Amino acid sequence: MKQLWRSYAAAATAAATWGSLSVVGRTLLAGSDGAGASPMTVSMFRTAAAALVMVGFVLLTGGGPGMRRALREEWRGLCLLGFVGIVMEGTLQLWSLQYTTAARCSIFANTAPIHTVIIARLALREKCPPKRWFGVALGLAGIVLIAASSGHDFYGSGTMLFGDLLALGSGICWGAYTVFAVGVTRRHGALVSSALAAAAAALILIPFGAPGVPAAVANLTPRGWLGILWLGVVATGIANLCWFSALRRLPAGALGAFNYAGVALTVIFAACFLREKLEPRAWIAIALIVGSIVLMAAPRAEKKGGETAQ
Repeated sequence: MKQLWRSYAAAATAAATWGSLSVVGRTLLAGSDGAGASPMTVSMFRTAAAALVMVGFVLLTGGGPGMRRALREEWRGLCLLGFVGIVMEGTLQLWSLQYTTAARCSIFANTAPIHTVIIARLALREKCPPKRWFGVALGLAGIVLIAASSGHDFYGSGTMLFGDLLALGSGICWGAYTVFAVGVTRRHGALVSSALAAAAAALILIPFGAPGVPAAVANLTPRGWLGILWLGVVATGIANLCWFSALRRLPAGALGAFNYAGVALTVIFAACFLREKLEPRAWIAIALIVGSIVLMAAPRAEKKGGETAQ
């Protein structure tokens, strides 16, 4: 039971960190600190920083043989995970921040729990009790309510719908990533799997992000580079390690619920740091989201013999 709750703590840490991602990304891509930097280039820098940290950590902790074995046995699967869960998910989310608010980006990107439960049911035949389906509905209600409370074209861009759709695509990618990473994680471990997926994603991004490097170097301020390091080292590297660690013991459908916490935190951060409007009904939505986490993530009652059912 102690290990189970440690997994919940790891998932909560990842969600809390991801709560800052849209706010930092919006500040970087739409502000003067990141003038001239394209989403593809920022994504490349971010992913490379995350990969260096994670691969370095695995090597320092004696995981070199495990990395070689994982690459030898299923490098194709690791490349696919890196492409879907890091390249596509991360780039779509950063791209959307040029067109929509940080709060709305997080709202639509974090529809991932809905996709996770559905994909896990269809692809893995993962059992989903009625309580969890009700949690999905409750969380969705909270997301809809937040969307309604943040529905103004705050930045006057006139292209918020396009940004919302990009963020929704990011959520679908993360839902698929969460489900299909289960097998790789259990075979090779959280650290090895996440590090190699990030390394593969960094390599995939080079031909797309490299053309924008001269403009980024010329225009990014020191605070802009600090933002990229935060996005890469903390919001991608450390957060993904926590996520993969939790994935070893939690069902994919239950783990997906923690994305809802990221929505609530992003809305709060966006209101505090970007002055995006947070209406009173948004607080009701946050309460609904917390309720969905309790329903979807809490362990079931123990069976006879001390085994906990999930």
